[in-house]
Amino acid sequence: MRMGRERWAVLAVAGALVAASLAGCGEGDTAGTTAGTPAGDAPPGASSPAAGQMLADSGLSVAEALADTGGGALSVRAFIVVAPGGAARLCDALAESWPPQCGGASMPVTGLPPEMVAALEAGGGVRWSEGPAQLIGSVRDGTFVNDPAALAAS
Repeated sequence: MRMGRERWAVLAVAGALVAASLAGCGEGDTAGTTAGTPAGDAPPGASSPAAGQMLADSGLSVAEALADTGGGALSVRAFIVVAPGGAARLCDALAESWPPQCGGASMPVTGLPPEMVAALEAGGGVRWSEGPAQLIGSVRDGTFVNDPAALAAS
């Protein structure tokens, strides 16, 4: 999905509205987190438009992003899972396991803001988002390169 200037502007405004609505949200119990988590449940730490945002039903799935060969900026909607060693992945779903792990299509991701990673749910040495996050960036050699400046600059 290629994004024109109007779409970037809409995403920036929507991101700002989501950020405002998330201010002051607390953390909840994550037991039983699955791929069925509603898209409106934002992962902690996604309160900055530059970090990534929760925009229900917006953006490509990981599988769609991997299939895109255009090389341009993409909007991707995916769960984030960070392994104990710090390697981060975008996932189309979370497997029902403890700690959560990727289910379905997945790919490595770079460029996640440290404050976003630090605010993810944590357990068993793994960090994860409770719901899918909205990220802007590009796919290079099978890796999603998050570009926080792309959303902030729009």
